[in-house]
Amino acid sequence: MDILRQVLSWFANLKVNIQPYFWVLYVAVGLFLFFKVFKINKKLRKRFHDYWEDLFLSKQESCILEIKIPQALEKTPLGMEQVFAGLHGTAKGVTKYEVEAKGYLETAYSLELASIEGKIHFFIRGERRYRTTMEALIYAQFPEVEIQEVEDYTQDAPKKLPNNDYQIAAAELILEKPDPYPIRTYQQFELKAGREAEFVADPFAAVMEAMSAIGEGEQMWAHCVIGVPMFSNWREDGQEIVDKIMGRETEKPKTMGLLRRLIHEIISFEPHITSRTSHLIAGGEYVMPVETPLEEDEKKQSSMAELGFFRLSPGERELCLAIERNISKLGFYTMLRLVYFAPNEIFNTSKAMTLIGSFLQFNDKTLNSFKSNPKLAYTVRKPDLYRNMAANYNLFWKHKEIPYTRKKLQKLRMREIYRCCQNRAFGRPMRGHKGFIFNTEELATIFHFPMKSVLTPELPKVEAKRGGPPARLPVE
Repeated sequence: MDILRQVLSWFANLKVNIQPYFWVLYVAVGLFLFFKVFKINKKLRKRFHDYWEDLFLSKQESCILEIKIPQALEKTPLGMEQVFAGLHGTAKGVTKYEVEAKGYLETAYSLELASIEGKIHFFIRGERRYRTTMEALIYAQFPEVEIQEVEDYTQDAPKKLPNNDYQIAAAELILEKPDPYPIRTYQQFELKAGREAEFVADPFAAVMEAMSAIGEGEQMWAHCVIGVPMFSNWREDGQEIVDKIMGRETEKPKTMGLLRRLIHEIISFEPHITSRTSHLIAGGEYVMPVETPLEEDEKKQSSMAELGFFRLSPGERELCLAIERNISKLGFYTMLRLVYFAPNEIFNTSKAMTLIGSFLQFNDKTLNSFKSNPKLAYTVRKPDLYRNMAANYNLFWKHKEIPYTRKKLQKLRMREIYRCCQNRAFGRPMRGHKGFIFNTEELATIFHFPMKSVLTPELPKVEAKRGGPPARLPVE
């Protein structure tokens, strides 16, 4: 007690002016509370991330290239698959800090199909510094096409839709199952070059026909924005699905802290201590506890997996092979948006539904299928007012309008998709949008140049084949 009294009396007699140092304490407590609230409030973090991401995208200098196609193009979608494989090589390799703190995104491209009053145009949009790369990759596979830079056609459309003069129908497509499950690709349609190209059914013909069936004053866009996935484990997820189907599912190793790991080591070492103690008491020869070698476990697991593969049904085998084939190719984070708008007098909702339905032909119920994003769907049901509160709140925050009715909510959703089409919004926006992973084969299926079997009269094409200079041309 005497020591405690001495310490208290020392503090009482201490005459130090500590008031100037209070600001350090105030700053420390303020920073602690800010980061604590910022860490807990996910909505606040998402809003900051959206702002940084939009700021990053607004600083990118981009260019739009229009691609004109010759009359008789016999190249299959395999050529477009090679183009996408080349675009995958332009990845910048951003870090997690740059993505989370600065809103950085990987190199993105927008593959666009635009029908302006029935005339269909092919566009590809990317960063201007990669213009030569885009042209070289396309010319390498399709030397007959013509490529030229054009102005952004979306800027000629109304700035905000819907409005008093125009109506709009828009949808954002997502996948029903996880990304490793593939859709029906051109390989299943057996598209081949040569004579057989006149007799095969190109699935892209339905999309072209739906987009050409509009008239004066109407426009229809199909935008597919792609980029290299950032910090995605879609290949590992696909392998886990295959392992689960084949009966070789393994548990993921759980991460343990230092204290738990120490306790685990003590418990695992307990058989050795018990055996040694009994040996010292009873005597006799000491025998170490036998542990199963890791190699024997692996051999046993692999033999069981092989046996499980042959026990699968034919459909399950095809599913495993399809998933393994899907994850073996290069992947892109993809966002697919469809837009149709026209003046109020001639607006026809069925034309938008025809465009959406043309993409449903790639569905395979045993593999994967397209569906409309329920958070940004064209048709809005009453439960959506409450079921997707987070997405609706972000729409209200972005567009400064309260969606208190189904009609208001539908209007905001259409306005958001239209704005994203104009800006080619990418990444993982926290406003109800959702993307998916497509490999090069799947991308080439939903976006490729039509073969000569596709008869679309309103498609601007190259009338004459461009040739090189004469071989004996005199030069100075």
